[in-house]
Amino acid sequence: MPPEVPGRVEGLAAVPLGRGILVTWSSPVDDGGSTVTGYRVVADCCDSPLEKFVGPDTALEAVFDDLVPGATYEVTVVAVNDVGPGEESKVQVSTYALPGAPTDLVAAPGDSRVVLSWVASAALGDVGTVGYAVQYRSEGCIDGEACWETLQDATGGSTATATGLVNGTAYTFRVRAQGSVAPSGSLVSGELLSSEWVSSGWVTPYTTPDAPTDVSGVAGAGEVAVSWTAPGVDGGNAITGYTVEYSADAGGSWSTFASGVAAQSVTVTGLVNGSGYVFRVSATNEAGTGPWSEVSASVTPYTVPDAPTDVSGVAGAGEVAVSWTAPGVDGGSAITGYKVEYSSDDGKSWTTAVADTASADVAHTVTGLTNGTGYVFRVSATNAAGTGAASAVSTSVTPYTVPDAPVSVVGSAGDSQAAVSWTAGGDGGSAITGYKVEYSSDDG
Repeated sequence: MPPEVPGRVEGLAAVPLGRGILVTWSSPVDDGGSTVTGYRVVADCCDSPLEKFVGPDTALEAVFDDLVPGATYEVTVVAVNDVGPGEESKVQVSTYALPGAPTDLVAAPGDSRVVLSWVASAALGDVGTVGYAVQYRSEGCIDGEACWETLQDATGGSTATATGLVNGTAYTFRVRAQGSVAPSGSLVSGELLSSEWVSSGWVTPYTTPDAPTDVSGVAGAGEVAVSWTAPGVDGGNAITGYTVEYSADAGGSWSTFASGVAAQSVTVTGLVNGSGYVFRVSATNEAGTGPWSEVSASVTPYTVPDAPTDVSGVAGAGEVAVSWTAPGVDGGSAITGYKVEYSSDDGKSWTTAVADTASADVAHTVTGLTNGTGYVFRVSATNAAGTGAASAVSTSVTPYTVPDAPVSVVGSAGDSQAAVSWTAGGDGGSAITGYKVEYSSDDG
């Protein structure tokens, strides 16, 4: 008899295998009178048939990988000899359905860490128990898939925490559901089944900022202008503001002046002139408020002194000795001197006798005045803040000196006497109250 095509293969079976299928069979009982040279195996689904040829000297099985998950494939096996392909044997098999991907992935940054949470998928596919793989990479890595580090693999639950991260460095995370099916039939072991990756955006772990430095203050009138240097480390998150506190008892107790200060300086107002204050500052970012700075040196706010009182003068020759009482309030800063002014027109215009006595003494002699002219005086006090208001105006004081010599002295002889007369000279700025008369018998 001439040879014919082979008969059908025996024991055709197909089972799902991870993301593919495993096809097994036995040789046909009838080889058609010609040795079987191989087997043509076709897996057909979704308008994309896949074909393999298996030689007669290998195991009678074929594996198709990377198939459509959860799809049904029609598998056809045909024995082939020199005459041609024999009769087809067919079987249907469905690939494993993959678990559904997690949803609502949230990455919450913290101090050197990121806490991940997600919603588990209700679709388990053909996986009995689903775990979740979590991977992450830093923004600076440029090695593609090699950049990904595994945080956990096939672990249950719907949260994970990445620790030991670098504050201020951006990271991205991805999560997928995965599990494995139990071995079946001739399978040696199950194969991992996983969903698609679900990725987070870039997140940056951070902590609170370090403390500001170089806190100092410049005194003013009832206020202190406080300034500082921003922390060298912002905790990996931009500083959003500063809190400023002050203490009037060297740090025994503290009062908050302002929080959320955007700049690196603020003027603390409402302080008591003459009282010493210390200051401290802390920085805030999204993680919260960091530690306090070191306490500043003590600063005492002050203003100009009040006006002196009881200004008076004692006349002299072309001068007036002016005196006064120091202000009751020095403005919070010691008085360093006084300004003394005088006026010869009852205060319509003023001349400065001395701009700053450079001394806390409460007296000064004003010289260079015109004898016989009335003068009024006023005084103002000076401290580190400047010169305060002028005092009330003194009563008028007129400087004077001794009278000039009389002129036109003549005498008229009489019996043992002489009648002497003269003409008065200048009175020196003060009315003449009398004359002194002398005589000489020896031409003076």
